[in-house]
Amino acid sequence: LSGQQIQISILDKPSRTWQRYADIDASRMSELLDDAPSGIISVVDAQSSLIILLNRDDETAHVIRFPELQHAAWLEDRTTLLAVSAHELNIVSWDLTNPPMLMLLTRLAEPFTSALFIPRLNAIFYTTPSRLGFIHEDPRIDQEPHTLLEADTMEIIGAEPSLSKLMIKKGAQLLSYPLKTP
Repeated sequence: LSGQQIQISILDKPSRTWQRYADIDASRMSELLDDAPSGIISVVDAQSSLIILLNRDDETAHVIRFPELQHAAWLEDRTTLLAVSAHELNIVSWDLTNPPMLMLLTRLAEPFTSALFIPRLNAIFYTTPSRLGFIHEDPRIDQEPHTLLEADTMEIIGAEPSLSKLMIKKGAQLLSYPLKTP
């Protein structure tokens, strides 16, 4: 691991005091992930390419290494974690009783530059240096990545609140792209 330890403390609301929870091997660049399932503390250490999942009940920790980890986020169901590395999209499922299950969704020759899960379509939209594409989160639906638009230097910056359009930054321009999957 990184050779550094960080301390995780939890605020005890009734006493308004911080309670030391765990010391973990991770870099100082580590971040807590929002929207973790109840009973889980999730830490992303992009510098060390680690996702650390801590069970709050029994203090067990699971460390998952992703080469060139760029981004991680809990999906809307709060049981699945999307992990984006330079060339891979993975999902991690964990129910607290078994070790986390890792599933590779896709691997591309080009690096991912951004990714966003759209629950209504059960799909992960992504950009690479040359395209906007998507892949279904459930491989039983479809296992192939799909190209929606070929263009360079795009980045997904979000979606409209109605989730009907992606907001894309292309250079200095902000564009919207209608959301649909074939």
